[in-house]
Amino acid sequence: MTMRMQGADELARKLREIPDKAQKLCVDAMKAEARPMLDEMKRTAPEDTGRLRFFLAMSGSTRKGRARVLLGCLRMSKQKLAKNSKKLAGQGPFYARFTEFGTEFQPAQNWMKDAADKEAQGFLDRYPQRLGDKLGKEMAKRAH
Repeated sequence: MTMRMQGADELARKLREIPDKAQKLCVDAMKAEARPMLDEMKRTAPEDTGRLRFFLAMSGSTRKGRARVLLGCLRMSKQKLAKNSKKLAGQGPFYARFTEFGTEFQPAQNWMKDAADKEAQGFLDRYPQRLGDKLGKEMAKRAH
């Protein structure tokens, strides 16, 4: 799912003009405001075995002047996977696509899309304020 925010291009242009710290602040604000979306995904994940929820996570990064946050069934570190390998066998990012999009024998459940759709407007409403607060605090720190 892709969300489009009005003024995002202008905001991105302005943010490129300030230090790299702003990129990190964008990711931090996105992660904070995307938390309800992730929580809804966890709440509505199919419970065949209950293991699918374990792989639901959020990851943020900055690259080429853009901040991004990924939500969903993400690959985890080898250490975390090894630590939990017995209880996670046969589940995870690979399995999630079958529950979300369906197969020839199983209808699509669209649980990730539905959770994202449900929380999208709240994210779009809260994110600009959260980002503004974070940038304001950073600018105040730099002013001293």
